Amino acid sequence: AFMNFVHGGKIKKLLLLDTEGIQSAEREDKSFDKRLFLFCLSISHVTIICNKGDLHNNTLDLLELVIKTLDEIK
Repeated sequence: AFMNFVHGGKIKKLLLLDTEGIQSAEREDKSFDKRLFLFCLSISHVTIICNKGDLHNNTLDLLELVIKTLDEIK
């Protein structure tokens, strides 16, 4: 979802990305999740991860990899 809103007299933009289906068992392209995580984190000022249940080790490893990659880019 994309929206414009006014804050402090300035027009601000907000983009919400729903990445439902990350680490889906049906998906054969394993690099898709890495690219999607990297894209979302690289364009964001704030990232909220909402997960039902525990975060699996694969998800934590993927987040660690993406954060390290972003550190190297910046």
